[in-house]
Amino acid sequence: MKRALTALACLGLIAADIRPVDIGPEDIRPVTDSSVQPFDVLMALSQADRLPSATARAEAYGRALSYDPTLTDARLGLGKALVDLGDAKQAHGVLAGAGNSVEAQTLRLIVEVELGLREDADTVLRNRFAHYPDARLMNTLGRWLDARGRGREARIAFRRAAPLQRPGLADANVAASWRRHGDAVAAEASYAHAVALDRSDADFERGRRLSILAQGDYTRALAGASGPQSIALLRAGAVRAAGAGELRLARIMLSRAAELSPRHDPVVFSLLQELDRQIGEQASDKPEDG
Repeated sequence: MKRALTALACLGLIAADIRPVDIGPEDIRPVTDSSVQPFDVLMALSQADRLPSATARAEAYGRALSYDPTLTDARLGLGKALVDLGDAKQAHGVLAGAGNSVEAQTLRLIVEVELGLREDADTVLRNRFAHYPDARLMNTLGRWLDARGRGREARIAFRRAAPLQRPGLADANVAASWRRHGDAVAAEASYAHAVALDRSDADFERGRRLSILAQGDYTRALAGASGPQSIALLRAGAVRAAGAGELRLARIMLSRAAELSPRHDPVVFSLLQELDRQIGEQASDKPEDG
C-alpha cells in the first residue's frame, strides 16, 4: 500500500508544488546605500499586498526581508502569506518578529493551533473571533474540529466565516468536511453551491466532480470535462481510492486514465502493475469459505 501511495504522489496529485520562502541568517543583510535603495524596498512592500497570489506575496515580502529583517510590516505580510499557503511551520518563525498588532497576535494564535501547540483551541479561537472577526479563525477552528471527528460543529464554524471571505469558499470547506466524513452526496451539493457562487474557481468544480466520482457515477462525473480534466479527475480519484484501501477501484480509475492519455505513461503503467500485485496479495490473504 505504501509503495502504491508513494507512486501516486509522484504523479503530483496529492499536493501542489509550493516552494516556501526560506529566510536564513546567511541570506539577510541590512539595507545600505551600497546594497539597495531603501526607497525601492519600501515601494516593493507597498505593492506586495496587492499581488494576486499568496505565493507571489510571500516571494515579494521575502525579498524585502532578505535586505532588512527588521521590517515588521514585511514580516507580518510574509507570515500572512505563509498562513494562506498552509505553511504553519515557517510562518511560526516569521511571525515571532511581526510586532504586537491584533492581526499579528491573531496569526500567531492560528499558527499555534495548526502546529498543535494549543490545547484550548476550541475556546480561544471562538473568543478571539468574538472580538476580532477574521475568517481564518473560523476556518482554523473548522479544521481543528474536523480532525477530532466533530464534523457538525466544524461545518458550523466554516459557515460562520462565509460573510468574511470570497463567495463559495465556505461552501467548499463545508463540502470538504462532508467528504472527509464519507457523505459524498452532501459534499456534491455543497460544492455545487460553491460553483454557482464562483464559476471561475476550478477547484470548486473539481471538488464537485470528485464527489460524484466518489459515488461511483463515472458518466456524470466526467460529463463535459476535457480530456486532460478527465485524466486528472480519474488520477485524483485513484489516489483517494488507494488511500481508503479500495485497490480495485483505484485500478479501474487508473486504467481509464491510461486509456484517455494521448501517449503511454510509464509511471501509470508501473503503478497499475503494483496495484495488481497488491490486489493479488489481498485476495490470497482472505480465508477460504468452509
